[in-house]
Amino acid sequence: MLAAASLTASVVPAASAEPPTRPDLTTTSVTVTAAAKPGEAISVSTTVKNASKRKAPATRTTYALSTDTSAGGDITLPGTSKVKALKPGRSASVKTAVALPGSTPDGSYFVIACADAAKKVRESREKNNCRASDAPVEVSGDIEGTLSGTLTFTDVGASSTGLWDTWNRSAQATVHMSVSGPRLDEVFASTGSTYTVNGTRDDANTAPGCQRRRSETGGGTLAYTGNPYTDNVQGKFTKTDLSGLGLLVTMPYTAVTTESGCEEPRTTTSSSIDLNDITLTQVSRTATSVTYRVSEFLGPYSGTSEWDSITGDLVLTLT
Repeated sequence: MLAAASLTASVVPAASAEPPTRPDLTTTSVTVTAAAKPGEAISVSTTVKNASKRKAPATRTTYALSTDTSAGGDITLPGTSKVKALKPGRSASVKTAVALPGSTPDGSYFVIACADAAKKVRESREKNNCRASDAPVEVSGDIEGTLSGTLTFTDVGASSTGLWDTWNRSAQATVHMSVSGPRLDEVFASTGSTYTVNGTRDDANTAPGCQRRRSETGGGTLAYTGNPYTDNVQGKFTKTDLSGLGLLVTMPYTAVTTESGCEEPRTTTSSSIDLNDITLTQVSRTATSVTYRVSEFLGPYSGTSEWDSITGDLVLTLT
């Protein structure tokens, strides 16, 4: 009887093949023009890096406008920029002009740049191709509209230590202005703004039996010729989103001072002006209008105003 042969099989494991490394394109920086109008071209500078150990072929970068820093649901911008083939670890910077659609709504937008957005290159990672600009671009078209409303000024009081013992003064400015031009460089042109000034100031303590009264009256059209040194009413937006408004109102008036019961009774007449630096802040907004309310007011040279209060709303109606 033959003994069974004992055979030992030697199994050699198959060599483990490491999958080939793929390119990895990533956008590392995006800088853009600070401001533009709808329809204008903006300058976009983009840097794309190949973060892998394998060469990446030439690709194209696309652009979009976004209200946030994330890609998706954005306004696609026309045109692309070519990025040359990149060796491992190398970067390439491209500067290009990209036109904004003429229908772009006014607002603040980030530019989203996406390397190889068409996915022509198979990459080890596909989710790091896009990046938002470091700062937004402010998009705003020329403004066309009117500003209107009435401001009421009041000043009533009494003092035994001041220049006058009692006073009762009031004024009113009715604003009518056209507004046109680019934001923060717009033209506010008065189209018939008017005003009135009325009031008295009394002093009964100049001398025994002597009384002094100052009567103030004025009114008419607030002068406007487009000269900032002579105009009586001037406007300026203080924020690009139109939520802040500054207004300078200068109201000329005549002051008549009468002294009675004095050693030498007399009447003097003089011309004077009331200058007001008024800040208004948005309180409501619609698609075609912005309503502002007085939030602060100063006198000449940013000093304290003589008025106790300045109240009222102005409405910007966009056309």
